[in-house]
Amino acid sequence: MNMTLREQFDVLEYEGLWDEAIELAYENRDQTDAMCRCVFYGWYLYLESFCIEPAPSQEAIEKAQQNLRSVFPEAMKSEQPDVLMEIGYGMDIAFYLFPGDPNENNRRYTSILQRALELRPQDPICKRLYKGSIPGARDIDADMEFERWCALVANRYPGKGEYDKYFRSILTVETSQQSIKGIKGKLKLFYRALLKPLFSPRRE
Repeated sequence: MNMTLREQFDVLEYEGLWDEAIELAYENRDQTDAMCRCVFYGWYLYLESFCIEPAPSQEAIEKAQQNLRSVFPEAMKSEQPDVLMEIGYGMDIAFYLFPGDPNENNRRYTSILQRALELRPQDPICKRLYKGSIPGARDIDADMEFERWCALVANRYPGKGEYDKYFRSILTVETSQQSIKGIKGKLKLFYRALLKPLFSPRRE
């Protein structure tokens, strides 16, 4: 039985075959699932390598970052909401790992997520990620019970690989009193503390 491209990614990630997963994503970057993986691998493997099992090698992490730089101009012109969501969310978490000026990246992720929502206005996940990127915005949709939301997320991200596992976790870790914005805020603080030596001014 032939597997879909998404199923292939899921198996490779689950088995820790990161070199193969990264290569598959880049070779098929003209397809939405693959382009999403190119963007995701480019920031996620760098930040989360310490808690991924089996962990990606340093060479795999560098290759994923190289691929992100390569596909970024094309990805930014995409009319696929999934690709734009991937860029916007990734920038929201780790703007400094994306090509271009970090300060500019730190300002424009909301507009990228807004564009994704314009292309798919009825998508609850797209709506949630966009709202979660706006300071002071209300994240939880009044018309969506948390149990129903969790079922929707599980249906969108059903796999056992790292990609689906991550988004299931980040999108459903909240309760009806918590928000994706709060979770992402904690992630940002953690990552910045972890990487502070890399971004601190050097003293002569």
